[in-house]
Amino acid sequence: DMKGPCASMIQAAKELRGERLKRQLTLVFTAGEDTGGWFVARVLSDGMVTKEEARFGIVGEPSMLRVVRSHKGYSYTTVAVNGKAAHSSRPETGINAIMGAAEILRGIPGLQEELNKTPHPLLGPSTIKPTLIKGGIKSNIIPDRCDITLNTRLIPAHADAEIIKVWARGLIPERYEGSVEIKIPRVRKPLDVPEDSEVVKLLTGIVGSEAIGVPYFSEAGDYTEAGIPTVLCGPGSIDQGHTANEFIAVEQLEKGVKVYKRVIEEICL
Repeated sequence: DMKGPCASMIQAAKELRGERLKRQLTLVFTAGEDTGGWFVARVLSDGMVTKEEARFGIVGEPSMLRVVRSHKGYSYTTVAVNGKAAHSSRPETGINAIMGAAEILRGIPGLQEELNKTPHPLLGPSTIKPTLIKGGIKSNIIPDRCDITLNTRLIPAHADAEIIKVWARGLIPERYEGSVEIKIPRVRKPLDVPEDSEVVKLLTGIVGSEAIGVPYFSEAGDYTEAGIPTVLCGPGSIDQGHTANEFIAVEQLEKGVKVYKRVIEEICL
């Protein structure tokens, strides 16, 4: 879902390559923003892009060329449910970790209902959903372990590991006899660029519509945290992202080139 926006950016720069720039234009292409983002971290830690050089940034995440100034944070929580192995003919002598995991999963809809009561005005509520589960080693053995991964998309008020741990602990049933371990490797912060910032005002003037918020995550938060206010604005729809046959309409790509050229002309020429 990013190949099209990258092409639009390259084409916009290519069409202006004969112009003399009064300010630097940097094109940055990274990967892995929703699976760790270490490529973005390297760009920043190695000083390839700095706040001294960059007034602001634009990430070409597909948004139908709407300006996105706010998006949710991201984390995943691993919940290891530990039980006691036993022969399946004598289940009472063991502790079934899969059944314990099932009890935890059963509590998620109720937790989500509570989160729905405190939505962010642009982003809606935080969400928590199971996305991975692995348990058991053999069909005739009571499983002694079941691992669950919970994907969380976070509004600013909830972007804290301790808050997520409280949610996860609250899902553990008191009657479960085994133990449960909760780990949160990292919490990626939400994006929240002020409406009156230079980049938001410039881009909304170019595209002719107000800035919005979206529920997905991007590396714009990393750049913004590093002191480079960064928003999303890209051709195509996120509805086609991560689907079997991703696509972006040619018309959107052409509009993307025009928008990016206008930005370069306004700031760099």
